[in-house]
This record gives sequence, structure tokens and C-alpha cells, in this order.
Amino acid sequence: LADVKRPSESKVYTRKGDGGRARLVGSRDAETPKHSAVFEAVGDVDELGVKLGLAAFHAPEAPEGGVDVKARLLRTQALLLDAGAALTVLESGGKGAYARAARDAFDDAEIADLEREVDALDAALPPLRNFV
Repeated sequence: LADVKRPSESKVYTRKGDGGRARLVGSRDAETPKHSAVFEAVGDVDELGVKLGLAAFHAPEAPEGGVDVKARLLRTQALLLDAGAALTVLESGGKGAYARAARDAFDDAEIADLEREVDALDAALPPLRNFV
């Protein structure tokens, strides 16, 4: 076994830092400042996903014949993971299409399902007397 070449160790740090910049998927050598809008959006989407996960953890079981809020929260959380990933991808040619990529993560059928579930939940509420 002494003759077997061992792979070099891989460390999780480089000791070089990143200078506050990172590469987006498809950017090759171009780096984007971490204070840019795309990283702000990715962070916001990630935070929303965490909050949906927490809400799903505390959601009650679905009533028979009612909307399964927990399942909807978890499906939406999964879609947000897709949207967050899409935000970090550049189109070929190096031009960003962040809004379109994120929008494409939610197709028309998914949006229609969400609207039906919101309508069903809304129908179970007492009539709205005031708008805040």
C-alpha cells in the first residue's frame, strides 16, 4: 500500500479570501461583487425559504377535504430553492437574466395551484370588514 498514490488533501478553505466578490454560474472569469443586487436577492429568497420551513414545521395537519397548508409551504419552499439557484445563473454571452430565470422557476400550473389554494383558504375566513 505504500506504493499507492494518495489523492491530495482537499481543504474547505484557501486562506486567500474572496475580496468580496464571487463568480456566478456561467461567468467563467468574471466576478460579481457580493454587495450586488443578485446576491441580495439570493439572500432574500433563502431567508423566505427558511421562514416557510419554520411555518411548515408548525402547521397543523390538513383538515379532511381542506387545503394542506403544510404541503403547500413545503412545495413553495422547494420552488424557492430552484428560484434562488436560477438567480445565480448567467445566460450564455455573459448577460444576466435574473428576473426571467427566477420567474421561470414558477410555471403557470404551479401559480394556478397556489391561487386555488389561497382562494380555498380565503373562503373559509369570516368576511373582511376592514383592510389594513
